[in-house]
Amino acid sequence: MMLSNDHAVSILPLTLKEPGYDPDRDFAPVGGIATFVNALALPVTSGASRASGIADVRGAGSPIDLDSFVRAVQAGTLRGAVGVPAPASIPAFAVQSIGRAKGVALDVLPYRGSVPLLADLLAGQIPAGVGSVPEFLHLHREGRVRVIAVMGAQRDQRLPEVPTFAELGVKGFERQAFYGLYAPAATPGAVMTRLSRDLATALARSALAERLQADGHNVAPLAPKALAAHQKDYTAAWRPIIEASGFQRS
Repeated sequence: MMLSNDHAVSILPLTLKEPGYDPDRDFAPVGGIATFVNALALPVTSGASRASGIADVRGAGSPIDLDSFVRAVQAGTLRGAVGVPAPASIPAFAVQSIGRAKGVALDVLPYRGSVPLLADLLAGQIPAGVGSVPEFLHLHREGRVRVIAVMGAQRDQRLPEVPTFAELGVKGFERQAFYGLYAPAATPGAVMTRLSRDLATALARSALAERLQADGHNVAPLAPKALAAHQKDYTAAWRPIIEASGFQRS
């Protein structure tokens, strides 16, 4: 079996000429586990504020928001560089899409994972970062970073004060990223039925559901067909965004 997120089954086949597998042919969905959304965050610590230059353009007492960030980049007081946890990832393509929607030049700064990205964001070494809500949630609540926009069709229930990108005029980010459980395509039907049932039973346990919610995930015990449909919709939503970026498959 394979625990997979959206990147492996939806995005990699769109970014690699030869990914080495066909998710629709080689894998059989067992069930959905959880969904999550990505977000744009800015540093808010004193050191980061000095490095960012955002305070110079948003005005005293004004909230940090997407318009402030865009104005700072356009004014040249803020470098238009946005960190992402990996190249050719949803956050990387999102940065380019945000720049096109807002008419501002943004550079993608790919990191090797979220840990170094968060370290530089907290230190004010980069002016912004795009990553998942689970990665930013606790730092946002502690006031160490400020999440200013989230993906998804609705505001995240843990961050009700943060608008969606759609509210801010950036369309195309409405589909939620996901985690799902997959088995080899040749797995017998009886085994698949049992696996799906056991997964649904596990996700119904309140302790597990509460832990996932607390960490910024949305419990999504999708049936196999529902997971397959979600995967298909997610791929279809990001295909034009990736193509518009000019990215060439490697």
